[in-house]
Amino acid sequence: MEKTTINVAELAKEVATESGMTQKTVKEVFAALDTVVKANLAQANEENAVEIKVLPGLVVKSFHVDETTARNPMTGEPVTVPAKNRVTAKVMPSLKTAANEED
Repeated sequence: MEKTTINVAELAKEVATESGMTQKTVKEVFAALDTVVKANLAQANEENAVEIKVLPGLVVKSFHVDETTARNPMTGEPVTVPAKNRVTAKVMPSLKTAANEED
């Protein structure tokens, strides 16, 4: 199976062609989107989860996970895992359907 990878520059070129914007403008929008998404995901805390609909078919969610105790598999000793914000992404059915459409 072959793998096709589209990097940010190629994606910006395609978006610019589709939208009529310049590639520079599209890259600036991507950079701003990156900044805004990261800043909002960082706001998750014990009382508040953050969910961002990045695209119509893509949802990114950040939520707080409390400190927990795990076990070191090599030694069997307990290890404290610090509290943190966990980030997940969910692909909505619209993207799944688009990925399976015939050309």
